[in-house]
Amino acid sequence: NYLVLVHGVTAHGFQSKRPGMERVATGYYGPNSGVNVLLSGWPKTPIRVGLVGMGAGTLAALGRPRDTYRFYEINPEVVRFSMGPQAYFTFINDSAAHVEVVIGDARMSLEQEVANGELQRFDVLVLDAFSSDAIPVHLLTREAFRIYRQHLNEPHSVIAIHITNATLNLGPVLAGIAQENEYYSVRTNPTWLSGVSSRSDWILFSRDPGAISSAALRRISVPFPGKAKPILWTDEYSNLLQVLR
Repeated sequence: NYLVLVHGVTAHGFQSKRPGMERVATGYYGPNSGVNVLLSGWPKTPIRVGLVGMGAGTLAALGRPRDTYRFYEINPEVVRFSMGPQAYFTFINDSAAHVEVVIGDARMSLEQEVANGELQRFDVLVLDAFSSDAIPVHLLTREAFRIYRQHLNEPHSVIAIHITNATLNLGPVLAGIAQENEYYSVRTNPTWLSGVSSRSDWILFSRDPGAISSAALRRISVPFPGKAKPILWTDEYSNLLQVLR
């Protein structure tokens, strides 16, 4: 009943093929995941959402008319699987939002946009490239988050980081980023909804505490970083051995 996008041993999205369920966000992005609760409850319309990593394009299912969802995806084959006439997954094709796609390394693309004066003014920036055991470290450094910040519609924007990972505990790295940038932050720990959602670990950053403290988010979140000892990675230094489980 499901179509699954898998790379190696990591699932990057799945879609129900049951009639009437094709447009329901599933997996790490299911109805009670941190990112779904955030986007579904966003008070402002239209919303501009940036997404680093496309996967099956699941989050496009949450798009509303006049919203913009802008994906940054390094792998052209993933784009082919997830949108257009040859797509296996239909979240993007069926989305009510306007969907844009930038193919290439996300950080380099975002840097080039800054250089060109093309600031995106995202209300929400979703970072979703860290579920495998070979993560793109350059997307988690102090300098990377400086680039992200230039594309935000601050002060009310949110950065949502997906860190579900069986091999690496990225909590301390995000704690370092939160401390460096003086972000308000929470970690979402929703109950697993069998058949719809997968267990997911999301960190939400904002300069506006109200942006990440809705009643719905409070029900599934805990303070962050909690007891995590911050680790700050930079373009000059990072160490995966620090975060092995």
